[in-house]
This record gives sequence, C-alpha cells and structure tokens, in this order.
Amino acid sequence: DEDFIEYIYSASMHETMLLFTQMGRCYWLKVYEIPEGAKNAKGRALQNLLNIEAGDRVNAFIRVKNLTRDAEFVNSHYLIFCTKRGTIKKTLLEAYSRPRANGVIAINLVDDDQLVGVGLTDGNSEVLIANRNGRAVRFNESTVRAMGRNATGVRGMTLDADGRDEVIGMITVPQDTEETILVISEKGYGKRSLVEDYRITNRGTKGVKTLNITDKTGELVAIRPVTDEHDLMIINKSGITIRVHARDISVQGRATQGVRIIDLKKRGDEIASVCQVLTEEDSDEEAFDAESLPENESATPIREEEGTKKLVCAIAVGLLTSAGAFAQVANVKSAEKIASSDKPDLAEARRLITEALANDETKNDPYTWYVAGLIENKAYTEGFKQAAIDQNADRTAMYTALTA
Repeated sequence: DEDFIEYIYSASMHETMLLFTQMGRCYWLKVYEIPEGAKNAKGRALQNLLNIEAGDRVNAFIRVKNLTRDAEFVNSHYLIFCTKRGTIKKTLLEAYSRPRANGVIAINLVDDDQLVGVGLTDGNSEVLIANRNGRAVRFNESTVRAMGRNATGVRGMTLDADGRDEVIGMITVPQDTEETILVISEKGYGKRSLVEDYRITNRGTKGVKTLNITDKTGELVAIRPVTDEHDLMIINKSGITIRVHARDISVQGRATQGVRIIDLKKRGDEIASVCQVLTEEDSDEEAFDAESLPENESATPIREEEGTKKLVCAIAVGLLTSAGAFAQVANVKSAEKIASSDKPDLAEARRLITEALANDETKNDPYTWYVAGLIENKAYTEGFKQAAIDQNADRTAMYTALTA
C-alpha cells in the first residue's frame, strides 16, 4: 500500500531491460517476459522473474531498444559503473549484448565493495560522483578507458580515511545539459546547483565541496539530476514517505548548506533514500497525491500514440519493497554488519533480525534469511571458539595442580 512507482516508461515488447545488482551481476529481462496486468495491478517482485542470488538485490537498470540487433548502437555506447569505494569502470555496451539466464558478472568487486550506480552514455558524457562527507568529483568519461566486462575498474574518487566515508551516488549528464544537481543530507537539508558550478577535475581526486556538512545537516545521502518537471520521493528510516516538488527547492551555490526540505529534528528521524519522479499534474495543472485517487484511477495518465500499441513498464523502488519496510531493511543491513565484525554482539544482531522477520515484506526477502543464517552460523562458530578456550583453561588448571 505504501509502495510508489519510481520509473515509468513506454516500451515495445521486444525491448530489453538490463538489471544490475549490488553484488555486481547483470541480468536480462525482455519486456514481453514481464507479466502484463491491469493499470491498478500490484505487479510481481523481481526475485520471482530473475535468478538473483540470496542476499543480492537490484539497484540499477538500463533500458535498450535493440540490444542484440543494433550492432552500431551497442558498439558506440558505454556502461559506466561506480562502487561505494569509489571505483569506476567503463565498458562497451556490446559486452552485455549476449543474455544468459543466470546472469553474468557485470563488474569485478573487491572484498565487500558494492555497486551503487550504472549509467548509459554515448562516450562524451560527464560523470559526477558524490561521497558521504559532502564532496563531489566531476570529470569527462573520456578520462576512463574502456575495459572488459570482468574488469575491476580504476579509481574514480578518493575517499576520506575515516573508516565511514563511501560513495553515495553517481550520475552521468550529457554536455550542455539543462538539468541541475540536487543533493540532500540525512537530516533533511538540500539544494540544487548548476552543473557548471562543479569545476572539472581529474579522475581519482577528492573533488570539491557539494554541500556544507555540519551537525545540523548530517551527512550526504543522495545526489540526483533534476529539472523543474521532477518531484522527489523522500523515504525516512521510520518508513514515512514524503513527496516534494523539485521546483520548490532553490538553486544555490555549490558550497552552500542548502535549505531545510523536511523538518526531522522533532521526530529524531533521518532520510534513508531519495529518488526523482516526473511531476504528476491534473487538468488544472495542480500537483496531486496518488494516494488521494480512487482505486480504479491511474496515478499517471499515459496517452497511447495513434496506430501503435505500447506496454507501460513500471519498476518500483527497492524490488517492490514498500516504504514501511525500509526501516526493517536497515535493521537487516545493521544485523549483517554486526555479525560480520570481529567481535559481534550477537544478541543485538538477533534482536534486529527478529524485528525484520516480523515484517510481512522483509520476512519474504531472501536477503533477510541469508543474514539470519549468517548470524546463527556466527553464533555456532563463536560458541565453538569459547568452548575451546574453556577447555584449554581447564587443562591448564589441571596441569598446574598436578605439577604444584
């Protein structure tokens, strides 16, 4: 009930969707393979359509019209990948033009790195990467050489050595774009800036300040390209979803603090996720809320072109995970982090995963059960270690008593 549509496209039956997971794999899905339903149908979870591994999830996708037939297109366009540790990779689209049922490796990730963004470019776009500490680096994609599909990539941005810094997003923009760069902090502050305000630097640098980070603003959580025709869907960690017009956020200088978009101080809440959607307007050109529509009405009017039949493909954010489940998704991630540490607090990890399993949506997510199994396996290992320590202590005490 609290879910919302993040992307909506008009597509023909034979177009191909390339879906990329946070573990760096690529899957293919033909539009005709997506079950067709009524305009108010709920749809199906992507886990039921793809052979996604347990614990993995889709976080980026690209739509291509003639992936396997247009040789000129796939040999002149590129996919740009970015990971949370600042690695970037550029690969010719042709390397992903041979679909496999079980998917393929899209990028080779090192250690616990994760894929955070994928962009389709024509070879002349500009790349902006932002980190949690409020900086962004802008460079032309020509500075990144094309690599193979299994390559790891090169350094796109240098992160701070504080142990917490990571890339929060990557965007690709064409030259002379009319889009503005929107950045939002975890405590509800944000602003829009012109692309030209970000000076071009070399790939791999620390970049320039994109938001003045203070205790009042909190760390950066999102960077998005927007125009006045976009709205923002902002999801808090408590599960509350808020819709904001992008045109209501002022365009400011690059190094400013921004304005308060949402007052989260009284709730003690923080922003978990942000995405941009097209503004929905009624016949009087006034924005409306999709939740106020009758059940048999469509929140996004789609006009069918004369003489053509097109299928509307809608992909909801987070594998059709509702906003109410986002807090539990955060609990699952925290539980995994605790269980993977050298000295895990297994009681806290079990508490978090128990809350997630009590949620109707996260309990059906394979990732939740993967983390639950990880915790129990860790508990068994830790118990075995402690038993060995106790047994060794008993033997030492016995030897000491016998030799006294």
